[in-house]
Amino acid sequence: MVSLDYAFYHIERVLRIMRGDASALDEMDISTDGFWRSFNAILLSLPALFFMWVESAQELLSHGSDLQMWQIFMRRIPLDLVSWVLPFAFYPFILHLLNRKSRYSHLVIALNWSYLVLYYVFAAVIFISFLLPKTEAISIVIGFLMFAVLIASIIFLTQVVKVGLNASAGFAVAFIIAEIIVVYTLVYNVESLLGLHIPTLSQS
Repeated sequence: MVSLDYAFYHIERVLRIMRGDASALDEMDISTDGFWRSFNAILLSLPALFFMWVESAQELLSHGSDLQMWQIFMRRIPLDLVSWVLPFAFYPFILHLLNRKSRYSHLVIALNWSYLVLYYVFAAVIFISFLLPKTEAISIVIGFLMFAVLIASIIFLTQVVKVGLNASAGFAVAFIIAEIIVVYTLVYNVESLLGLHIPTLSQS
């Protein structure tokens, strides 16, 4: 487990990258140790992820899911963790085809620390929704806020990919769009198989 000083140091750097400061990547630990240490971002994100898992489980149960809380957790947790790291397993092949193989560590390190930041942002929005009255108007506002955060996250991750791969903006946009399509399609279908979608009227 890395120290909090180490973690906050890298969080500050990825925030600078998201704002367009490419030089911040050069200040990060891009060594082999730095590569493996960046996966500690997963452990550090667990409080935020746990909060999101609870919200997801409550949403399913409130809509009549046949699963128990613990069953939802046992299915949701490995799915989310695998969806975080699985794309990294395919990056070497993809980056080799794109003639960017030498940027693999840069990209993975930057993305790991970026995901940590973004998960806490999403968790913060969910926490705010818990504090507000459960009215239709509030639900609409929270929905728009969550959508805005999602769009901002995609924009920020595109910037991280651009810097991580030392590529053009168009290249980074294409990379992110392709990954979102592939990962979202896989996750959506696995969620359906695991019963993690809100039951429809025809199912209830």
